[in-house]
Amino acid sequence: GNFYFGNAGYTFNHKQNSSMLHLYSTLNNKMSNEFTFGFTTIRDSRDEASPNVPSFNIGFWTASAGAEQYSIGNKLDQDILQISDNFTYYLNNKHTLAAGFSLENYSFVNGFFRNFNGIYYYANEDALINGTNHQYELTYSAVDGDPQPFAKVKASLLGFYGQDTWKVNDQLRLITGLRLDVPTFPENPAANDTVAKYFSDMGLKTDQMPSGNMHVSPRLGFNYDLNNENNTLFRGGVGVFSGSPKFVWMSNNYSNSGMLLKSVYYPGIVPFSLDRDDQIASLIDSSIIVPGEYQKSEINLIDKDLKFPQVLRTNLAIETELPMGLNGTFELLYTKTLNDYKYQQINAVKDGTLMDGRDHYTTYGVTDNTYHVMLVTNTDQGHQYNLSGMVDGAWSLGAYDVNAGLSYTYSQSKDINSLTSSQAKSNWKYNPVGMHTNEPNLTSSNYEVPHRIVGSVGATFNFVESSSTTFSFFYEGQSGRPFSYKGEEGDIDYNGDGDARNDLIFVFNDASKVNMVDSDGNNAWDAWTAFVDQDDALKEYKGKIIDRNAGRQPWRNRLDLRITQKVIGRVALTFDIINFSNLLSSDWGQQQNVPYGTVDLLDFKGFEDENDVSSKPTFEFDTGKYTKTEDVYSVNDFGSRWQMLLGLRIDI
Repeated sequence: GNFYFGNAGYTFNHKQNSSMLHLYSTLNNKMSNEFTFGFTTIRDSRDEASPNVPSFNIGFWTASAGAEQYSIGNKLDQDILQISDNFTYYLNNKHTLAAGFSLENYSFVNGFFRNFNGIYYYANEDALINGTNHQYELTYSAVDGDPQPFAKVKASLLGFYGQDTWKVNDQLRLITGLRLDVPTFPENPAANDTVAKYFSDMGLKTDQMPSGNMHVSPRLGFNYDLNNENNTLFRGGVGVFSGSPKFVWMSNNYSNSGMLLKSVYYPGIVPFSLDRDDQIASLIDSSIIVPGEYQKSEINLIDKDLKFPQVLRTNLAIETELPMGLNGTFELLYTKTLNDYKYQQINAVKDGTLMDGRDHYTTYGVTDNTYHVMLVTNTDQGHQYNLSGMVDGAWSLGAYDVNAGLSYTYSQSKDINSLTSSQAKSNWKYNPVGMHTNEPNLTSSNYEVPHRIVGSVGATFNFVESSSTTFSFFYEGQSGRPFSYKGEEGDIDYNGDGDARNDLIFVFNDASKVNMVDSDGNNAWDAWTAFVDQDDALKEYKGKIIDRNAGRQPWRNRLDLRITQKVIGRVALTFDIINFSNLLSSDWGQQQNVPYGTVDLLDFKGFEDENDVSSKPTFEFDTGKYTKTEDVYSVNDFGSRWQMLLGLRIDI
């Protein structure tokens, strides 16, 4: 994991003011209306612990010091205007009609200057002491007279809906509806003619946004009451649902048009300087920056036909009363992706095939006048399903009352990218891939939890008259989240796509196809095969590229305790012990995980023939670090500790 020195932190400042006006009107005994007007301002910023020094990366993110690389000048100002109107018409005793609209106007000022003070990369602590960095990065302004130009984004989301609630009879009720949403962007990012020169044939340019693309969301739901002695109810529905827009992903295109900010990615030694202006002067002296000429930068592009995330979702459930005072619920939920985001590095061009069958690329194969060119477009790959059952009940046992519940959920969740970052490039490079860098496979989502058990039991006693005491236990047990085995960030990018951190490993099972060595250069084949054979995920993929999220973190258990003491009237004291089992024993309640959901298992060192990417590769396997699967896990320090919380509750 990454160790941050104390001076590498920041303070996050958040201020939010919201005003809301609601007007409820009953027009007559058949018609009513609800009008809402709201205005919200949000101001987020960061105060750096080290605002005037560069960032230091030591040992490929083993340790970080100096300025936090994403926080210099980081701010986000948001002004949000909301207007909605909902009209309801009670047509008769069978139909209730509803219609309405909503309008949301957004105005953002976004400041994000990655590596604004410069960042120096050192292979290890000795390199730091000797001042021999091997890589340097810097972001600086492309706007004359404005050292920190902010991206300014305006957007609107206009929606209309209609709904009919139909009481077919005393048992069956149907709900049908249709919603239309239209996002618009009144102002485009700046035009970059250099980018248009190379990518306009693909219908891409910096000065375009997915404005005016309509999102259609039909829906149907039902409730059917059997009216039997068990009060059995069937419910379900099917519909299309559009997710709330994540405008931070859209703002990337305004910040990274190449006309607002410029970048330096230099794979070599740059003389160290604390002062940012001195760094830039040194880069000019070295002709890394040439004033007056076009300077490279990362470019973010967007498909003009992009849709915001949409899913088709259907569910079916039954609720019924069971013997012994229990209530039971069983539910099936299925979700199919219609539109989700897919990130591609479209400046990478295939130039060969590696020995394991995956593509090899020229990183800047379309043009070397830019760095990475990131495109966000849509995919319809992805689905989820959940099967859940729950029983609960409450009983009065004379001197005390008892309540209890137990539920189990089985689920699967598949996607091609779990979208873990606000940055376009990070959403691509932190999504490990196999055969094709821009076409990731459909595999388990980062958030997939196949098995989850939740239980609770509580008892209420009246030790003092009119002042009840309740003891409640809550248990949660669940499968660990998945993780990926991938290559380590090293000096050489195995598939040449522009990042060494996103390459899933090939699980070698033939010594003739690889030079497997340890950190001293000695043969490590026996240690490698021993590790593979004892690991459930790796041994399944022998002779193949392993899938993203093929590994599974350990099962997690947590037991919490809450004591509620009624004081008087509607006033009660609460006392919580979170992770109560860890209070009983330090060996209980521990949570083990894989940091960032990835294991850097192999370090690529080069090809046997440096001019032939299909030749035998050399990989380094850390034989001292990895001997069994448990070696990849870390203890979640905060989540594995018991905590106490004292609260006061007043029911108004």
